[in-house]
Amino acid sequence: MIFNSKYTVNLKFLDSILSSLLDSETHSLNHSVLYNKVMTSDFDNFKVLNLSDHKNIFETALNYLNDEDFLKYKNGSDIRLTYKGILKLSKGGFATIYEEEFSTKVRLLNVENFQNRIAKRSFQVNLIIAISTSVAAIFYLLEIFSVRFCLCNILK
Repeated sequence: MIFNSKYTVNLKFLDSILSSLLDSETHSLNHSVLYNKVMTSDFDNFKVLNLSDHKNIFETALNYLNDEDFLKYKNGSDIRLTYKGILKLSKGGFATIYEEEFSTKVRLLNVENFQNRIAKRSFQVNLIIAISTSVAAIFYLLEIFSVRFCLCNILK
């Protein structure tokens, strides 16, 4: 599993839109003001985005955030941050949540691999103990029977 920084760049772009709205006094901004604020201040950090039309990127992000109820937006109106958007930012935003989930998956895979190695070693050790116990049991059984036969030979 490989960490994909392209995802985090796109998620940071969504976070920058929400945080720009959060930074405003009324938690709402005009479409063009928000566009200028996000694109001029943050777009240098998002060079991984290979789309040529910046407006298209911005509109796609707004539509997604609006569909998921992180903000309220109708064409031609102000863009308003919702409580769901504020809660998302308070949890660290999209990028932080993605990075935490990714690191959790990697950690769980490492634990599973470690447990599998330990299980194999435990099986090998238990197999060696079982074989040793069987050999010892056969040895002692032969000793018990050989003593009895020896006593029979001595008594005669």
